[in-house]
Amino acid sequence: MRIVAILLFIIAFITSCFNSTNTQDYSEEFLEYFSSGNVIIRHDSVIIPLDSEQVVIHIPTCLELHKEYHFVDTTKTDSILLKRTNYTDLEFVLYTHDSVVTGKASLFPHFYIGVETIYYSENVLPIYYYKVTNSSNESIKTIGVGNGIDISNHDDTLIYVLIKKKDDDSNLLWELKSTT
Repeated sequence: MRIVAILLFIIAFITSCFNSTNTQDYSEEFLEYFSSGNVIIRHDSVIIPLDSEQVVIHIPTCLELHKEYHFVDTTKTDSILLKRTNYTDLEFVLYTHDSVVTGKASLFPHFYIGVETIYYSENVLPIYYYKVTNSSNESIKTIGVGNGIDISNHDDTLIYVLIKKKDDDSNLLWELKSTT
């Protein structure tokens, strides 16, 4: 009897470890968005159970965790450093001709509903938007990050960034320069 009780305790403990979500791995807004219902957030996936099956939605991870990416705009005058700090958050440093802007951005929780695409150099590329949540300058609204295959160089993977400013509806496209 005692052995059965111990086994049940161990099974319950292991199950709770695998079903729990580490809140440091996601933004507060992301966790709040998925808190109602029986959605499971596990690592880079959002799992939505249906009647007889599950839908698995992958959180975009084209930027490796804790790796710095240096992007330059297409005019080569400004640059941005991005670092993914968890599954949903980025830190950034934007260098322009007249300022340096630092901040954080979080993946929009409804990222899976519809992915915007851009046309660039004969490629149609998906992009996921991160809302700027904390910044030393309030001029940046969103940072879009995406990746895709460069059809002109069949083997190259493109990683790119779009910056949307609050006072301007235009997008600035940034190309990957280097990683560290």
